[in-house]
Amino acid sequence: MTRRRRQFSPEFKEEAIRMVLEGDRTVASVAREFDINASTLGSWVNRHRIASAQARGCGPESPGERRICGGSVGMSCADVTRTRLTPGSGSVGRPG
Repeated sequence: MTRRRRQFSPEFKEEAIRMVLEGDRTVASVAREFDINASTLGSWVNRHRIASAQARGCGPESPGERRICGGSVGMSCADVTRTRLTPGSGSVGRPG
């Protein structure tokens, strides 16, 4: 018997993301409460931060580099934390 992947509504994702960003909760604790994998929720939060930064005009400056604003209300692009993608892994690493 094959196991079917769960699908989550946009409202479900938004609520979980909001709990991480607006509260003092960790991704892991919110993920446990919603019965989802912490890496799944972490991906949703990262995508939300990137989309929010791009909406504020904080897009990538060069290939392989992402500028991620903290996601807080009122945060300007001057408060951006830069991270680099680790080549080939798709994961975000610390600036070298």
